[in-house]
Amino acid sequence: MYAALDLGQRTIRAVLKRQDGKIVNELKIKNQADAVLRFLKGTDANVVMESGYNYLYLYLVYHKTRHYDIYQGTV
Repeated sequence: MYAALDLGQRTIRAVLKRQDGKIVNELKIKNQADAVLRFLKGTDANVVMESGYNYLYLYLVYHKTRHYDIYQGTV
């Protein structure tokens, strides 16, 4: 399972995909760590997010606290 996060100042476009590429869930959520953690809850997703606004803070929350594997993407 993969989660792609497109970070904006106020919102995040979050997409959850299976390994075969089928989209399981797609939402526009608040740019807050707890909102993304709710989106990821129950998955073992590898997370890909751009290194934009708020990247470091979210990386630390997801990787260090919740042990998600985080990969940095660039646009």
